[in-house]
Amino acid sequence: NNFSVNWKLKTDGIFNATPLVTNEILIVPDLNKKFYYVDRTNGKVLKTFELEGRSKLTPVIKDGKLFIGFDNGRIKAYEMLK
Repeated sequence: NNFSVNWKLKTDGIFNATPLVTNEILIVPDLNKKFYYVDRTNGKVLKTFELEGRSKLTPVIKDGKLFIGFDNGRIKAYEMLK
């Protein structure tokens, strides 16, 4: 309630889209052709994924698939990790 910082995350990426927030993780896209699964409680990167292009949109989850939009106008669907 006092807006104090709970944790910080440093990557080599440039963030140009808002992360997707789930109950357990944040899915954070960056312009360096990656996205990150980040633990919401402590800010630790759980997994880093390489992409075929630069992501530009906030990711979306639907029916167990993660949808990522790219700056070349394409959207791709990925299987979600458990």
